[in-house]
Amino acid sequence: MKTLKIKILWLFFVVIFLSCSDYNQITLLNNGTNNTSGGEISYNRWDDSGTIAPRYDGSDGGPIDNAVASSWMRNFNQRARLAAPGTTHYFTRQTIEHVLKQPGCTGVRIYYALDDTDELKLVISGVDENGQNILGEDPVLAVTQSKVNGIPVGMIGYETARAWVETYQLTMEPLGVKSHYFGRIGIDVVLAQAGCAGLHIYHAMNDNDEMKLFIVGTTANSGTVADAPAPTGRTEQAKDHDKSSDLPIMLNFSFPCPSTCGNGNNGNNGNNGNNGGNGGL
Repeated sequence: MKTLKIKILWLFFVVIFLSCSDYNQITLLNNGTNNTSGGEISYNRWDDSGTIAPRYDGSDGGPIDNAVASSWMRNFNQRARLAAPGTTHYFTRQTIEHVLKQPGCTGVRIYYALDDTDELKLVISGVDENGQNILGEDPVLAVTQSKVNGIPVGMIGYETARAWVETYQLTMEPLGVKSHYFGRIGIDVVLAQAGCAGLHIYHAMNDNDEMKLFIVGTTANSGTVADAPAPTGRTEQAKDHDKSSDLPIMLNFSFPCPSTCGNGNNGNNGNNGNNGGNGGL
């Protein structure tokens, strides 16, 4: 009996230790580092100077202070020149994981797109260690979730996605930004938060009028968003999630295209992800 009590006590302390380790890991990540099986990795943050190159090892991008994020979202609401509706985007956890689980996926490239009804969408492609979009015979591409005949749809075919991205770039491209690249480490950490059921992606604009995106984990209909401005032009699908609660870690510091464009749709698949392609999907 005494031996059993000792085992139970030992197991209790092991659970407490692991829980504290997970908490400390997220705390470290919010300060720019990540403890992984390969050792501690620092986030590689874009700094708007254009002098920092992406690593494509998963570490690109990183958490941003929530107060700064809220300020930049207000900037977007007040100053952005986007006329199309749809400035908050929802992706289910399953949809994002479907993109991330592709062999060799080290991050995602998020494209602005304009659908056939002139609604602003985001299209997400997996990216490999060379900075190229993972586009095989049957590309795995996620799109801002919407409803078609009442059925939620979160994936999209390549030809449709390419056409929507091209339409956006021909008609609405804001300030020259075509897409944003995020490493997967930060996304994995956002998804690892307790209760995370998916991602909200918010449009934002920094104090230099440069377009940004924020990635935030969201729960399923469990509260209200705290300390965040009400976005304008919400999609109908996003309105369905207005009662969900955004989780604390907010990702930013993505690498924009131009400068980090991937292979694009001009056939130059051999180009390095830093400069290759024309910014298309």
